[in-house]
Amino acid sequence: MHTILCFGDSITFGEADSVRGGWCDRLKRYFFKPDSQAYLTTRVYNLGVAGDTSDGLVNRFESEFMARALPKQNTTVIFQYGINDIVFHKNKNRVPPKYFQRNLSGCFEFCRARKASIVVLPILSFAKADDGVENCHGHVRYIADVKQYNECLKSLTSDYSGQYIELNDTLEREIKRPLAADGLHPSDEAHQLIYDQIKEALFEKSE
Repeated sequence: MHTILCFGDSITFGEADSVRGGWCDRLKRYFFKPDSQAYLTTRVYNLGVAGDTSDGLVNRFESEFMARALPKQNTTVIFQYGINDIVFHKNKNRVPPKYFQRNLSGCFEFCRARKASIVVLPILSFAKADDGVENCHGHVRYIADVKQYNECLKSLTSDYSGQYIELNDTLEREIKRPLAADGLHPSDEAHQLIYDQIKEALFEKSE
């Protein structure tokens, strides 16, 4: 049995995808197909929580992991964090970089101790017009923070021998409007591309 745990925020949860409920649920459906090689041998869990930050992840990670990961079975953990951590509030990021790094590092260490594979997705880029501008959710984010936190994610992934799936370049190259109307969550088309990239990186290259 292969268990795939998808931790993240509203993007992982699938918000704004009215077609298939997000990249994670697309991945789940892939393994529900009887003609899939991994049919009945893989379980995908969508553990995305709207508004979650890496602080919230730390509070629930170990219990969520232990409740679903089977002993002596393959486990892959996909992390998609940062878009809420970088929200600028009271002259600082909601979760400052050093705490963001500490939070993810602790979770990665927990995974490594249990021989679980680590997969990391970047914070998705947004339009320059939205840089430093309060959005419809009342939040302010800066593109410079996206880049800084993504560099942190890349470094941590390397340190823990994980797999970093670079999405932003592909989204910008292949999709004209990768974000939904709110300028934050991926569009239906973007969720499909994210799913395709994850499936290719984790499964198709190993076949």
